[in-house]
Amino acid sequence: MGKGKLIDAIFGQYCEGDLIQPTFVCDYPREMSPLCKRHRENPDLTERFELMVNGKELCNAYSELNDPIDQAERFQEQLRLSEKGDDEAMFIDKDFVRALEYGMPPTSGMGIGMDRLAMLMTGQTTIQEVLFFPQMRPEKKVPKDNAAAFAVIGVPAEKIIKKYHISSRSVLFSWMDKFLNKDDLLPLQNESTLDEDMVKTKDECLKEKDAEIKRLRKALELEKLRSHAYSTMIDLAEQTFNIPVRKKSGTKQ
Repeated sequence: MGKGKLIDAIFGQYCEGDLIQPTFVCDYPREMSPLCKRHRENPDLTERFELMVNGKELCNAYSELNDPIDQAERFQEQLRLSEKGDDEAMFIDKDFVRALEYGMPPTSGMGIGMDRLAMLMTGQTTIQEVLFFPQMRPEKKVPKDNAAAFAVIGVPAEKIIKKYHISSRSVLFSWMDKFLNKDDLLPLQNESTLDEDMVKTKDECLKEKDAEIKRLRKALELEKLRSHAYSTMIDLAEQTFNIPVRKKSGTKQ
């Protein structure tokens, strides 16, 4: 564990929770702030502060490090920490260092945790209460019966094969002989006793589809005849009573 991470762990354990009133924690150690400018009086510190309210960090602010040589050295330190197993260490951003070489004026900034501020202003105890899309708990998975449970109650073999994508009946029966107690099993039904939906052949399925197509075509022809009859009735009504039915109803001529 690096020096910065150790200091952060000690501060979080023994200090952070006791800072109830608004408190500014200033001048963080250099090891904790790899992107912050060194303190103008103490080079081991940085120009950084955090606002702590009710035992939680509300904002973070610091002067940006604009020295490319110092920044490259900080990145090297972070790389050494990463090689030692620090999963929070930063990587070397060569593009960022190169941009600093072109020059960056004195810069500073502050980031406020708006969700934490909303939690503080609304008196909530958890941040989940103020997030638009809080992380939900994992959905509980309902346990499902396996193939053995169906085999025990005598469900047809083909249904088990289809449900669990077993390659063949022989594979199913060999698995049952190996892992199940035969005394607990009911005899599995053969293909001859299965429901018709389970033993339909490819030709039978095609025949059913052809029959359905013929039925739909016949229904379409009947609808065409019905439409033609309605149109003829409208024509007769217009001729007999001299009433423009289509024009009034919006029907196209």
